[in-house]
Order: sequence, then structure tokens, then C-alpha cells
Amino acid sequence: MIPFSEIEIFVTAGGKSSRMGQDKGLIEVAGKPMIKHVLDMLKANNLTHTIIANNVAYLKLNTKCIADIIHDKGPMGALYTALATCNKSMVLLIGCDSPFIPFEAINRLIQNAHFNQITVAKIADKLNPLLAIYPKNIIQNVLNCIENNKLKMQDIIFGSLHQIIEMDDLLVKYPNGFVNLNEPNDLIRWRT
Repeated sequence: MIPFSEIEIFVTAGGKSSRMGQDKGLIEVAGKPMIKHVLDMLKANNLTHTIIANNVAYLKLNTKCIADIIHDKGPMGALYTALATCNKSMVLLIGCDSPFIPFEAINRLIQNAHFNQITVAKIADKLNPLLAIYPKNIIQNVLNCIENNKLKMQDIIFGSLHQIIEMDDLLVKYPNGFVNLNEPNDLIRWRT
């Protein structure tokens, strides 16, 4: 187990949202911007965090915001930004497009994390690289992926020492906990 004090939390919101057609983190879901659900959950558990976003509108959320260091590289670029700017040995990435992530999922990742190893959540047979803990020592590998335009997060996960943490049991307790809202149809399905 890694102590909380060794992990810095980053919420990713810097993407182009090309599938959604607008900045998805700011889309209202259940009465507030999608990202605000994640931020409120973190604040309720006294977890400090930083938003990675390229839109100045996120500054209105009164949370520390930083822009991607290398633009237009998706989640891999966000991971690089987090690793390059963090002051701790590990980074926890959380995507803004999963607004109802339960704290229990984050706690499970942290309880199972080990230094020098990626710890990634798996829900319904899918890895969630934006619900994962990454060690700072992979920063050069991440940069190499970016330079070679290998931007799939699975490239860095499977190319590194890693462990996969199953979260399917949490689906029973939190049926909406792992909803991922990436495109307009996802919003329609979720709202109906």
C-alpha cells in the first residue's frame, strides 16, 4: 500500500472532446458540470487535486488548474503533464467524464498500489486508464510514447510493470459509479 501522502491526484479535462462536440467536463449532468461531481467527491474526502485542462473556463471552479505541457496528445499528454509537474512519487489520474466515480474505487486503487508499478482499474472487462495510479519513474517511457505517436494508454500500461484491480463488485453498490460520458448518445442513454 502506498500512503496517500505519496500520491498526487490529477483530474483530466484537457481533451478536445471531439466525440462530444463540446468541452465535456463543463456539460451539466445531474445539476452541475460533469467535472464538479469528481471534484466534490475528492473534496468530501479531503483529497487535494489539480485539474489538467486547456480551457480557461475551468479556472472558475476554484481548483488549481494546469494546461497540458504537450498539446493534442490526449490522455497520454495529460499523464505526461501530471508526471512532469507532480511533487510526489505517484500520480492518480481520474477522468472528468466519469462523474460518479465512488471514493471506494479510488481507495481500493490506493490500498493495492505499489511503488514503481502502474495500478489500473478494470470494470466490466475494460481497463480504465483514467482511473489509475502511475509511478513518476515512467515519465521517460511516456515521453517516448508521445514522441513516437503511440498514444494509446494501454501501450504504457502493458509496456510497464502493472497490476489490474477488478472493480466489478462495486457495480452492484454503485450502478452509475463507472458511467463514462464521452459522446452525446452516452448523455442521452444516461438521462433516460
